Amino acid sequence: MCYQKKTSMEHVPPKCIFPEKKDLPKGFNFRKNLISVPSCDEHNSRKSTDDEYLMFVLATTLGGNEHKFEHFKSKVMRAIQRRPHVFQSFMQNQQPVLLVDEEGKKQTSVSYKIDEDRIDNIFKHIAHGLFFHHTGQKWAGDYWVFCPDFMVLEGDDPAKANATIQEIGERMNGQFTNIGKNGHNPDIFTYSLVSDDQNRHALSMSFYRDFKAYVLLGDF
Repeated sequence: MCYQKKTSMEHVPPKCIFPEKKDLPKGFNFRKNLISVPSCDEHNSRKSTDDEYLMFVLATTLGGNEHKFEHFKSKVMRAIQRRPHVFQSFMQNQQPVLLVDEEGKKQTSVSYKIDEDRIDNIFKHIAHGLFFHHTGQKWAGDYWVFCPDFMVLEGDDPAKANATIQEIGERMNGQFTNIGKNGHNPDIFTYSLVSDDQNRHALSMSFYRDFKAYVLLGDF
């Protein structure tokens, strides 16, 4: 969303995070009534790699439903095999990690460093599009992005930092408990928007029923 001349439409969030029909069991369709907003050629062409980055990040985070895992094994893996150098560049500072679930079961995995500026800009872009779709107005003010599902692995006390992040995430999630969810494909994506009388807005986005991203629009 910008103030340049509209030349096309773009999906918010990007269409690539929604599984293709050919990768789904018969009768499933997660690309019905996708949200789209006006866009210009410059933004549409410039954000194509960002769309892939978001698709990869969402597909490789912990948690999510069965559709997320199937999406990774099908569309995401095809994209990785087609352009391995691009997706390798997404995984900066890889390091092995040991995961332990609530029952004590251990599993080895790999962590990588998120490009915070890039992911913030991606979620800001989606939030601007959703805000326009929901209100018919363009947002040009301040914003703040918060993703409680990203973990801190560096610093003096990562455990304390992650506990604080989770606490803030739970408090923010609580603000949307009684707010309706929007989106025709809730197994893949929904959003909620709340506003106050001071032109401040809070947007909650849920991907694959698990990953949460919040964007605050306004002076909070």
